Amino acid sequence: MNLSGSILDLNKTSATELSHLLKTGAVSAAEATEHYLSRIDVLNPKYGAFVSTQAELACEEAAALDRERAAHPARPLPALWGLPLAHKDLVAVAGAPTTYGSLAFAAAPAAQDDPLPAVLRSAGAVNLGKTQTSEFGLTGYAENLVAQPARSPFDPQLTAGGSSGGAAAAVATGMLPVAPGSDGGGSIRIPAACCGLVGLKPTRGFVPTDQRAESATLPLTVSGVLARSSADAKLLFQAIAPSSAPAMAADGLLRAKKLRIGVSLASPFAHDLDIRVADNYLAAVSHVAEALEALGHTVVHADIKYPPHYLRLFSTLWQSQFAQTEFSAEQLAQFTAYARYSWEAGAGIGADQRAATIAQLQVFAREVAAQWSAYDVLLTPTLAGDAKPVGCFEALAPAQNFIAQCEWSPFTSIVNVVGAPALAMPVLPAAAVDDAAPASVQLIGHKNSDFALLELAAALEAAL
Repeated sequence: MNLSGSILDLNKTSATELSHLLKTGAVSAAEATEHYLSRIDVLNPKYGAFVSTQAELACEEAAALDRERAAHPARPLPALWGLPLAHKDLVAVAGAPTTYGSLAFAAAPAAQDDPLPAVLRSAGAVNLGKTQTSEFGLTGYAENLVAQPARSPFDPQLTAGGSSGGAAAAVATGMLPVAPGSDGGGSIRIPAACCGLVGLKPTRGFVPTDQRAESATLPLTVSGVLARSSADAKLLFQAIAPSSAPAMAADGLLRAKKLRIGVSLASPFAHDLDIRVADNYLAAVSHVAEALEALGHTVVHADIKYPPHYLRLFSTLWQSQFAQTEFSAEQLAQFTAYARYSWEAGAGIGADQRAATIAQLQVFAREVAAQWSAYDVLLTPTLAGDAKPVGCFEALAPAQNFIAQCEWSPFTSIVNVVGAPALAMPVLPAAAVDDAAPASVQLIGHKNSDFALLELAAALEAAL
């Protein structure tokens, strides 16, 4: 091995540092790939991060990168050259099965990459496998009938969150240096909170491979990143959403010396649900607010007043969007109870009701965005409390399950509806013990301020 010392050096290496080692030749692509595959072999049975691995293909890809480099040493290397990654089991990766977290789909290898994996492959990344998710990405926990649940790195009895829970568990336990994920209502930020990670949900439309919004639709899901630090998150995010994007030119937050930060505990679900934020999450928000003030920013209470009916509108859109996919009776019979309930509820929503709901949510989003615009950044808790026990949501009747998830994650889905970027980051109180699970705060920015949120998170990491 070229790296001085033992393989334990890589266990302590950030994604940013590893990328540098790969590009300078201190570590080969094959060595990095073999290291992380060995970590998966040891740790995945405990944490359930991976549904499947493609070890042989990954080693072949890494060896090919090393041969190409040896043959053309002067050729510039792409941004993620040799960096081991894995993809959520909702996207197709050539040579790997895609189950969508459901027994209803045969695990045949995909013929070609979906757009995001193709972008990351062209950036030089090596795919190690597929990470665990919820069935069709429907829930804020990564449990299904295909493989074991994704579990918290702090306590395997607790969920790693979802739906990008497998990706979060893999990064948090060192099975991956960094990972892509997707977020339709909190599916990056929820697992980031459960696993003590930075999770970035981008502006709708900021990532070129994501679905574009049309007047008759309201896409909720975007592609983002999970990482152990803002620097690692930025490394991967620059590859999927280059910083040369035209929107960056208008990003005033990058140049602002003093920001106006609004602190809010308001939730759009509070009209219908009993939203109670745990003490450690309240303390985390206060701790970050104090740190922001110490950095010279203006921190004020944000008096956000959300319009009513959000629970009804969001659930209607969420279920009707899922029901746009057709399934056979045989496939539906293999769904979990929650997925079958969600699809059947969505299938009962007519086209007129769906269109009216989208129109109402678009008005709702504009009203909320107008209130948020009084602040450069909005600071909220990421969740209402700590990670829940594995299986606790699945033990509920499906309708109760949905409500329980909304009460646990009452601050995330509204960001998807508005289309703004948001970043979740871990916060430990000063007196915390080393293995304590951190609470998590959410930073919500203006549209296209994605990289500014990463810079603000970096400043907070240094200050905290």
